[in-house]
Amino acid sequence: MSQKLIIDREKTERIYLTSNYTGVEDEFSSYYGGDQKWFGNESGYELIKKTGCGLIAMSDISLYLRRAEGRVARTDYLSFIKQFNDSFVHLRMRKGFLGKRFGMNNIDGRTSRILNAYFRKNSLPYKAVTRHSPDSRRDLEIAVTERKSYKMITDSIKNDLPVIIGIGPSDGSGVPLYTEEKLKRGTFVSGSTTENHYVTITGVLTYRDEDKLTVLYKISSWGKKYYINADDLLEHITREKGIKYIIARISNNMTIIKHK
Repeated sequence: MSQKLIIDREKTERIYLTSNYTGVEDEFSSYYGGDQKWFGNESGYELIKKTGCGLIAMSDISLYLRRAEGRVARTDYLSFIKQFNDSFVHLRMRKGFLGKRFGMNNIDGRTSRILNAYFRKNSLPYKAVTRHSPDSRRDLEIAVTERKSYKMITDSIKNDLPVIIGIGPSDGSGVPLYTEEKLKRGTFVSGSTTENHYVTITGVLTYRDEDKLTVLYKISSWGKKYYINADDLLEHITREKGIKYIIARISNNMTIIKHK
């Protein structure tokens, strides 16, 4: 079932990265970041299509921070992903119940360590830090702009640094993904959801009205531009109970990049 959000663009604060986010192009189209589905069953890289969203997010950010000029050809992009995987990730499935149940891989919990290894190797002046979700159930009662996650994300984007968020699995319907209608600016429609997935935040829209406060995170996922409602994200993180809530606190995470 689709959902709709309407905001007044004239009353919306917009925070974006300074430069265009990593773009990929081929003879058919242009893409907003990369797409793990571009990979098939090539030996050694079969897992990228199934569980390579974290690899894609880290690679796209690495390309952005290197300030690659222009858009990246898809063939060159695929080669970069393979090289990044071979040098820093070595993607494989996580053993045990969680890996089998949720399709988790060895990237989970290591995004900051992997990025920092890449930064050191390429003499880039950045440091990545991964935190489990900084918000909790009590944050449902406060304005979104007062939450730790909002402040961390907006500060990072203002510093021209993208943010990776890991959206963990749950028994719910996932987090709605919105797209903005081309002919109706300010109208956002959701026809799909996501969970157990890494995405990259590249911007923040904050709409303030007399009786309404809406925050949308602009994201890159599957080579496309989407938006996530910050309230939907917090509800997803906090909806579970008991041991599942503890798992949710671990599986939902945020990787912030800072200047050294």
